[in-house]
Amino acid sequence: MELRGSRFRVRASSATDEFERIQYWRAGRWRSAGEVKYHVKYWTMPKGAPVTVRLDECRTTGNMLALHKDVGGLGLFLIVYSLEKGSGALRIRCQFTSTASTTVRIGIFFLGFDFPPDCRSTRLLSGCYCGSSMKNHSLLWRFEYDDRKGLSQMAPAIDQKLAMYPTTRTSHQYLALSFPPSYADGVAEAPPGASVNGAFIVEVRGENIWDPFLKKRELARLSDANAVSTPRFSYREYLANWERYIRDPDLWVPLGDDMGMFHVGFYGMLSEWKNGGPFGYSLDGKPFSPKNLHDLVYGSRRIGGAALGCRQENAIQCEIAWGNGGNSMVAYALFNYGTAWSVNFARRIINAILGLRGRGFLIPDGPLRNAWIGAYEARSGRFQDHYGFQQVFIPDQGFVNYFLARCQLEGHVKDPRIVEAIRRNCDEFLLPLEKRFGHLPNALWEDGTAGYSREGYRYDRPNAPGIAMSALSFIVLHKLTGDRKHLQTAERFLIENLKPLIDASEFGFLEYDHNGHDSAGACMILIALAEYLELQGVGCCAQEARRLQDAVFHYLLSFRHEHDYFLYKHSKNTVGWGGIPINKHGFMHGFTKGSTQGTYCEHTRWDYPYALLRTAQTSRRAAIARMAAINHLNYLTYQQFVNPTLPKGYGGITEHTAHSTYVQDTTHLIHSTPLAMIMMGGRQEIPCSVKVGRHMN
Repeated sequence: MELRGSRFRVRASSATDEFERIQYWRAGRWRSAGEVKYHVKYWTMPKGAPVTVRLDECRTTGNMLALHKDVGGLGLFLIVYSLEKGSGALRIRCQFTSTASTTVRIGIFFLGFDFPPDCRSTRLLSGCYCGSSMKNHSLLWRFEYDDRKGLSQMAPAIDQKLAMYPTTRTSHQYLALSFPPSYADGVAEAPPGASVNGAFIVEVRGENIWDPFLKKRELARLSDANAVSTPRFSYREYLANWERYIRDPDLWVPLGDDMGMFHVGFYGMLSEWKNGGPFGYSLDGKPFSPKNLHDLVYGSRRIGGAALGCRQENAIQCEIAWGNGGNSMVAYALFNYGTAWSVNFARRIINAILGLRGRGFLIPDGPLRNAWIGAYEARSGRFQDHYGFQQVFIPDQGFVNYFLARCQLEGHVKDPRIVEAIRRNCDEFLLPLEKRFGHLPNALWEDGTAGYSREGYRYDRPNAPGIAMSALSFIVLHKLTGDRKHLQTAERFLIENLKPLIDASEFGFLEYDHNGHDSAGACMILIALAEYLELQGVGCCAQEARRLQDAVFHYLLSFRHEHDYFLYKHSKNTVGWGGIPINKHGFMHGFTKGSTQGTYCEHTRWDYPYALLRTAQTSRRAAIARMAAINHLNYLTYQQFVNPTLPKGYGGITEHTAHSTYVQDTTHLIHSTPLAMIMMGGRQEIPCSVKVGRHMN
């Protein structure tokens, strides 16, 4: 049996070990859209063992292919393939109808689908549109959803399985429609006779699956995409809670006369808390580096019967950039917070970054000379990266340069060491690095060769956020010195290096785990472009920068949830701290094919609203960008740790809102700092009567 149209056809299969084949017409022949791996998986308790159900063909007409199965005591499962009139798009409707005599609790994955192996890029994001790109075209998998229908719908989720514990590598990643919507491992209630519905609409498109045009098109269809959401707390209440968190004495690490920094944060708020430390791998109890992991995964090395494990130190690690801390950004936020205590601590952080142990965080010699090293482990007195090695990450350089420069330019500090440190980093590290490699690699290993992600991926190709952050370093150096040559270097990075990647929809990754696409990287690009556009006519590339800004802005929005998936009715993500996990206007963390990193997670940290705010201050789409910033801040007010009886963490924020039953009881410095809220003046309304816990001296 076959459903056939001008653009799609679906061929049913009677073989017990095969499923229907979905094909599309392109360039004069039928091509595989991918592979159906199963029809239905269901479970009846959170994280329960799934039961797989194959549906039977029940009817085929010229415009419809239907499959169903009645599972006794539970309900009827149905999949209907049909062709959209006019567009020729393929519509795949999935439905579960309860036939049980009482209310059942159930979780469902419908239509596990694997994209074709020849695709050049994929997009797998829970709750957002998905798809795959081949040469010169894409398959777009968008979905039907109506918030007014409540918790009776399905939405995209990812069915995946770990391949190598404890890494985030996967053995498979299938697109599915899920109930509860956009959720994995959980269950929701279905009363007798209730129906749960969902549908994919599959289209052949000429754009890359990551092209921002697809997000513009989606926004044009959504009538309430820019409606204002409602916060749980006012900004003044939120900041009062955060003040209690940031002033917890156990978060602060004194480092000498007039020096100190915050460590990365707290782990274990729901039971026995501990200081945060670097997460990495071990082999037979010994540290196992990302370089070793690269050799294991991509090379010929074998570990035999040895067991790869995880390493979590109870460390007091002070980080100036990436990872779970960001003291340079926190110092800038504290200066703008504007109280006597916050300014005092901000000044001590700056002193430590520039002068700790007489050298600060700039590497004094060797192949990484004049690079910013990311962290300092206070107990051992050792400078290191986030995972305990001597690796240097290129985005870190712009991160530190930017916030040190902002502190200087806005008059919070007047320290000649800032200008000299940024100059050395730009002229004596970044520029020679570009000359040596022909581009800016995302990381450097200890010997100066290309570095590695936490997952062992070798960073030996250009990366858009790293380029943007390097350009940002030279932009702020120009602002500090007035020397136009630094601006010209920044423009060269933007036009010759960044522009081709953006035009090719290679927006890049940012974190230690990505080699594909993520949302945090877009934030860093937007911050760099805003800083350039703020020059107001001094630069010569404003028109092109505005075009790039618009593209990256919509790319960032493509990670945003536009719907309410009712996590507060079925989520287990906030057990223990009394949160309400609203998800609308949250941004999915990221996606890298073959990795679970961020697949189920909306990222909660400072750079999303700050990037949107800076875009609103410099963009022709100011009203839309400002609305996006406000909505994201309103979303964050639901994610704060609000239970004051927790051992630690009250007033901080968890790293993500999970679309699964995973409970993450950690609160990190970089994720918790409400920079955009502070910059928007949210503190002005904080009443003097608010109690903020123990004060620091």
